[in-house]
Amino acid sequence: MTSGEGAGNPATKPGREGQRRSGRHREFRRVLEEYVVVNSFVPDRGVSHLVDHEDFTAWLISTLPPEVMERLLLRRVEPVYPEAARRANFQGVVMLDAVIAADGTVVNLHPLSGPDALVSAAMDAARWWRFRPYRVHGEATAVETTLSVEFRL
Repeated sequence: MTSGEGAGNPATKPGREGQRRSGRHREFRRVLEEYVVVNSFVPDRGVSHLVDHEDFTAWLISTLPPEVMERLLLRRVEPVYPEAARRANFQGVVMLDAVIAADGTVVNLHPLSGPDALVSAAMDAARWWRFRPYRVHGEATAVETTLSVEFRL
């Protein structure tokens, strides 16, 4: 057993979860090695230190266009219009960078553009949106996308 193997390495855990992680590990290694070959990128230490990193699945997050995620939207929660923004006649679209987990929940949001007075309400609403899981090779996976929340009086 090498220093990277054993009980502490999630890719070698026994049972179904370990098998799933091992498959992801192999896929990540394949994608990373392909990137290295295609881009003629040769890191000093090879790719093993990246592949064996605990957070290697973060490298596998796909970025999807908003149109694709719109088709997967199951539940859209409309934002509560902030009273101060309503009185000031603020309208517009708030664009949010979002990470959607493999189970379809919104797990991370960052504002990209839109009126500052509306950003908080847009993020509060988008946190409750639910999506059908996006699948890669039949397996649900986390994705990054852009969500738009419209405010109109």
